[in-house]
Formats: sequence, C-alpha cells, structure tokens
Amino acid sequence: MALTKDRTIDRSANPGRQRCGKVAASTVIYKGAALCKNSAGYLVTGANTAGLKFVGWADQHVDNSTGANGAKEVLYRTGISESMKNAAGTAAVAQANIPGPVWLHDDETVRGTPGNGVFLGFAEAIEGTRIRVYGAPECEGIVPQLAPIPYDHVAVTADTTVKLFTVPAGKRFRLIKAEYILSLIHISEPTRQRQP
Repeated sequence: MALTKDRTIDRSANPGRQRCGKVAASTVIYKGAALCKNSAGYLVTGANTAGLKFVGWADQHVDNSTGANGAKEVLYRTGISESMKNAAGTAAVAQANIPGPVWLHDDETVRGTPGNGVFLGFAEAIEGTRIRVYGAPECEGIVPQLAPIPYDHVAVTADTTVKLFTVPAGKRFRLIKAEYILSLIHISEPTRQRQP
C-alpha cells in the first residue's frame, strides 16, 4: 500500500547524495517516499508503473496537488541504504535475493520480481518484515557480483603497489559500494623484561 502520510526515515549513516527535482502536476510527495521520474522528467511517487525511473527517497513533504508540472520542487537523497516494506506473495524479496537486484512495488515497498520493471537497486539484508536496500539510479542495468579483494597489511610496505582486482574479459567494472572488513587482527605484546 502506498504512503498516505510522512514516514519515519530509517537509512544508513552514509549521507549519500542530495538532489533537487521538479514535482509533477497533481502530486503529493510524502517524506521518506521512494521517488521516480516520469517520461516528461518530473518527479512522482514510486510505483510499479512501466516507464518510471527510480531516483531516490524524498527528504521532505511537498504538496503539488493543485500545481502544474514543476510548480514545486522536492529535495531527495540517493546513494544510500534505506529500509522498506517487503511485497507480499510471489513478489516478495526472499533470502535467495540477497544480495541481488530488486524493484519498486510502490513508494514504500520493494519487490523481488521485476513486475513492470521499475528498478530500485540492490537488496542487502532481510530485517524482519523489512528489506534493507541500497538504491541509486546509476545501478540500473547492472548485474551485481560480490568481489572480495584480499589485502595483507603485513606483507606490504607504504610504497608497495598491489594489484587487487582484474576485470574479467568482456566485463566492465563499476564500484557501487565498498565495505572494509578487518577479518583478522594479530597483536603481539612487547617482550617484558624481568626486574632483578
């Protein structure tokens, strides 16, 4: 069910990128709603409607219900991880979809099947009845692949060049998100000398 009031925003600490866009005529945008650009280039609330392009999540409430196209503008944010409702039934995001592409069902709900093809981003985790989603317009058309890149701090020096990743033949590489995980910590205590 689409939003009928502003919702509490539950997003990652990463501030992402804030943008401003013109709102479509006869449109009310609630704070926290997923936003899309229509074929005319104006912003509308997210929906499973062919031709819409996801752009981000609204940072404010804007009522353009009586205005013409572009009469009002809205601030929105992209390149962030946001918590959204999970669609029901066969459209639901399942554990098998993690990590993987997801699509918009409505302005507060994400789906694991394309529906009418409004691509949202990548599902990162299932959190109870909600889905943690990384959303950015530049993700569209990308098939995500995890690429662990091991790096040994002990084996290299400050002026060492290390080749970390080779792009497979016929592929292009675009870094959407990176996480640094320190998986092993080895601490050596200094030798203690006995006092006479």
